[in-house]
Amino acid sequence: MVPYLKHEAISSILRFIAGSPGGEVVFDYSEPLENYSVERRVNVAAIAARTAAMGEPWLSYFDPVALAQDLRKHGFDELEDLGLGDIARYFGSPKQEGAAEAGPHVIRARRAG
Repeated sequence: MVPYLKHEAISSILRFIAGSPGGEVVFDYSEPLENYSVERRVNVAAIAARTAAMGEPWLSYFDPVALAQDLRKHGFDELEDLGLGDIARYFGSPKQEGAAEAGPHVIRARRAG
């Protein structure tokens, strides 16, 4: 759901969750298009255009480093961010080793008690 929300709404939700000891959240996000290789950027932009044409524009993108910093500022101290290579294993592909490639992420953030 995060790609379909504006940054202000996401920040408000994160503040609420972080307000509880042990508060935890899991969500997916996509990196900004400029993080993608030129070849992949065209494909990702096309997917974003198709979803927008169906009435579901992607409203937010996050740089992984900046997102981690923002989550820590909100009070989350335990983070697990699965990038493209990590997510691939859940679809039957071996974990992709080597240089990290921009793509979708699933992140878990928890505020310790």
